[in-house]
Amino acid sequence: MGPETRTLVLDDNFGFWNWLKYTGHGKMLMKKRLEAEEQCTKQVKAHEGWTAGLPSGLVQEWEELITIWEAAPHPKKSIEGLVNPFSLPNE
Repeated sequence: MGPETRTLVLDDNFGFWNWLKYTGHGKMLMKKRLEAEEQCTKQVKAHEGWTAGLPSGLVQEWEELITIWEAAPHPKKSIEGLVNPFSLPNE
């Protein structure tokens, strides 16, 4: 055993561990994608249920505010009369 044996053994172990992580990425990404699809469906149903309980005029007003906000160029703070639909007024 030479003086560099310890370093070579550590390099082999770390390399093997990194190889295992690299080859497992596909399986991990597929698992996360399936979980995200489940959560997306759940969140869409919750949003639809919550929106159905609100007055339709209010929902349309909010959707118009969001459409205007998203269509505005950046920086949005410099545009007069533009209301941020995602912020709450200071109490």
